[in-house]
Amino acid sequence: MKTHFTFLIGLLLSFISYSQSSSFIQWQKTYGGTADDYANDICQTSDGGYLVAGMTGSNDGDITGNHGEYDCWVAKTNSTGTIQWKKTLGGSSMDDIKSVQQTLDGGYILAGSTNSSDGDITSNHGGYDCWVVKLNSTGTILWQKTFGGTGWESVQSIQQTSDGGYVFAGYSGSVDRDVTTAYMGTNYWVVKLDSSGTIQWQKTLGGNGQDYAWSIQQTTDGGYIVAGESNSTDGDITANAGNYDGWVVKLNASGIIQWQRTLGTNYIDNISCIRQTSDEGYMLLLNSNNNVYFEKLDKNGIPQWYEIAGGSSYDHSYDMQQTVDGGYIVVGVTSSTDGDLSGNHGGNDYLVVKFNAGGALLWQKAMGGTGEDKAFAIQSTSDGGCIVAGMSNSTNGDVTGNHGDYDYWIVKLSSAPLATNDFLQENSFIIHPNPVSNTATISFTLLQAENVLVKIFDLNGRLVLTLDDNFFEAGKNNLNWNSNTLNTGIYILQFKAGKNMQTKKLIVMK
Repeated sequence: MKTHFTFLIGLLLSFISYSQSSSFIQWQKTYGGTADDYANDICQTSDGGYLVAGMTGSNDGDITGNHGEYDCWVAKTNSTGTIQWKKTLGGSSMDDIKSVQQTLDGGYILAGSTNSSDGDITSNHGGYDCWVVKLNSTGTILWQKTFGGTGWESVQSIQQTSDGGYVFAGYSGSVDRDVTTAYMGTNYWVVKLDSSGTIQWQKTLGGNGQDYAWSIQQTTDGGYIVAGESNSTDGDITANAGNYDGWVVKLNASGIIQWQRTLGTNYIDNISCIRQTSDEGYMLLLNSNNNVYFEKLDKNGIPQWYEIAGGSSYDHSYDMQQTVDGGYIVVGVTSSTDGDLSGNHGGNDYLVVKFNAGGALLWQKAMGGTGEDKAFAIQSTSDGGCIVAGMSNSTNGDVTGNHGDYDYWIVKLSSAPLATNDFLQENSFIIHPNPVSNTATISFTLLQAENVLVKIFDLNGRLVLTLDDNFFEAGKNNLNWNSNTLNTGIYILQFKAGKNMQTKKLIVMK
């Protein structure tokens, strides 16, 4: 098993030198007011813009219409970060959004927690409830629902499912109302909703300790993979290495446990993000002893290998996305200036780390200023780059335009350092028409093309389709392709010929 990064010093220095160049950041924006504003999640939208959401205590600057204490603030931007519309959602108590996603109808699903029972929130079960909000494409609320009991509940991750409904994961401290069974303490809470937000089933997972789910994804078999942390030693949990461990649970389509595994040391460990890989295994981020573990599991949850990134100070990961070259981009926070990490501006910086598919660290970058900067979310973008969201109270370094205290800080990263393959010339690969509603032609102009491979990824980095040499007729450099297996949406199409690669945005319309 690999235990730490080994690579040529010269190669590492060349990657780090390139990653520190100003060309890495295409643009950056701060949004907010004079109080604290935290961006928790971001997604690219089908028009090439972005939707960012989180929590705000402001009622000035970019923020209007605060209902009291902290509200959810949602902003839709164009492709260069200019705000197109914005909404403040919530009630007179504490309201927060942790997870967002664009839905197949062009609207958005948002999820987090609320302690309110007024304003935009029509009911509360007691304490903090899970809060799910469905918006249309212009930010109007179509429906909103609260879920939970008289204890404390929160959604940390939500995803639209293949049947048009939704699944969310978080935690619950209740054993009443919507929460029908529970151990003592706090448990993972996984809830499946239909398209209108009605509960189809719900499951509490864990033991008699404290169990918190941070990440969920639907898997290719129709089930779900859930990950977070637990200090339980009973119930659904069969092992504990000491203190909090990372805990991974594989569920079938009905929410029944198929397998579960604890990962960690005698330190405090947690899994912040998990993603299914193209071999039906899983990649996860485990935080332990101020280091970031990048770990690969097979489809049965058996560890295959791991790598470590970090320095001697505080380093923590929050989110991860697969890139079109098969590698992964990871974001979080760092205060280290040694080990694998360099370039810190002072205090905590955004941490961005690029791994290849085998787990080797290719490069890292610290972004921010002399204040406190923390990155919570990242998504691959249709141009081959990525978008990062978090919070910053810096007024120098990479950060400009602070409104006071913490602001949303959004950073658009270029595509150049994200891929490790050589790129083909722009006109060497064409797909027409694009957008495609039925059949399109994929063609290339290479005189000698070998090992041709076309892969299509969704914007969460998941591989959804592969076309190889068998699909291209001998002697012909084109393929008529039917898009009927893909849902309406925006995708990244990757074309590879030998060692060369090119990516394009693909829009599917039904």
